[in-house]
Amino acid sequence: MTDCVLRMNMPEKSNWLLYAASLGFLLSLIAHILSCFTIDVSEYFPFVWLLHIGIFAVGIFVFIKYKQSEEFQDYQQSNESNLMSSGIPLELIFKGIPSWVKLVAVSGSLYVVFNLMTFVASQNGNPEIKDDKYILQNHGKITEYLSKEKYTYYKSRETKAFSGLWLLFYGIFTIISYKVSVAEKSEQDLSI
Repeated sequence: MTDCVLRMNMPEKSNWLLYAASLGFLLSLIAHILSCFTIDVSEYFPFVWLLHIGIFAVGIFVFIKYKQSEEFQDYQQSNESNLMSSGIPLELIFKGIPSWVKLVAVSGSLYVVFNLMTFVASQNGNPEIKDDKYILQNHGKITEYLSKEKYTYYKSRETKAFSGLWLLFYGIFTIISYKVSVAEKSEQDLSI
């Protein structure tokens, strides 16, 4: 029964953008949760920072694909006076999306802003290892010598701040990719 429900809601055609955005969201969520428990994710998974680059790689393709969608084309035609805008309005992204997804997106956005503000306000520098010593440095000047535990604390906070941003962007890309996938599936069903 569950398998049937999942197949009906997910498009049959493989959509690599949806999978890439969803994977980015899931990996960002894991990194964020681990960093909340003062775990230096980058110590165990140094490639976690590739999620930062992935935002741009996935995001560019998601926006290109969405701008080719019928929904966006219709929106552009109905707003001919605003053709100079290169962005995608949020009301269009969330059009037809369930209320609970909108609530999670707004709550998540507020959390990301709060998380980032507290990080910026309380971070006295960047944790680094220099000459086999754990340090906190700000613009190249050492502000504090750290213990291994304190170094891990600062590194986990750094990951927590960035992974919050990753969650926001990958979440939006997942929503957009899902909308495009559902629209493509609907077009395929109509052509059959």
